[in-house]
Amino acid sequence: FTGIVWVNMAGLDNATPSDDGYEDFTDNGKNATVKPGNSYTLKTTVYYDPTMLDFFSGKVDYRLWIDWNQDFDFEDEGEMVVSKLVDCASVTSSDRTVQAEFTVEVPATAKLGTTRMRFYEDMLVSDGHQEPTPCGYAGSLGQHGECEDYALEVSNTASITKPEARLVSVYPNPTSGTLFFSEQVETITVYDLQGMQVASYSNTSTIDLGELTKGMYIVHFTTVGGELVSTRITHM
Repeated sequence: FTGIVWVNMAGLDNATPSDDGYEDFTDNGKNATVKPGNSYTLKTTVYYDPTMLDFFSGKVDYRLWIDWNQDFDFEDEGEMVVSKLVDCASVTSSDRTVQAEFTVEVPATAKLGTTRMRFYEDMLVSDGHQEPTPCGYAGSLGQHGECEDYALEVSNTASITKPEARLVSVYPNPTSGTLFFSEQVETITVYDLQGMQVASYSNTSTIDLGELTKGMYIVHFTTVGGELVSTRITHM
């Protein structure tokens, strides 16, 4: 129904399928690095099935917990870093994702070293679900959302003005048909390896390659910022 498909913050950049449930990415090498007393922008993309708009609010509860004092829980004051609603009512059958941005403030007292952060999104209490907690549900209701864990390095040597590249992730690769972009892009052109244009799209974050012959393709796309990006995709 809904899930996290992209997170980007302080050097962390990871795109994933919108699977329900829990994923542990603390060992995948895609970590964030922050400095005590600084603030950082969290960019995230959420998937929401548009068929649910007829029955539910179209909003999700997005949360981020960080174990600042490294005591292996998220229960201390200030460790629920983000608690916001993301409005997904704009999703359509051709564009099933929305992007949101939040500010993450690092406490001056954050303990130096490697700790854990937990991204969590779920449907609302008003939609019949339970209030999110860091370690899941206490009751029997199944989850209609996703939880992802990442490693976070707290360091005094982290860059204060670390440049944030506008990275657009394309996934999954290989794909069996549907290809997702972590944010809406202006133009998309698909070429076969002979240089023949086989498909084109505009102003979307999702395309369907299902009707194309299985094989390898080159996808060119233009971001909202005007950057031209090229990537190779395998259609299985």
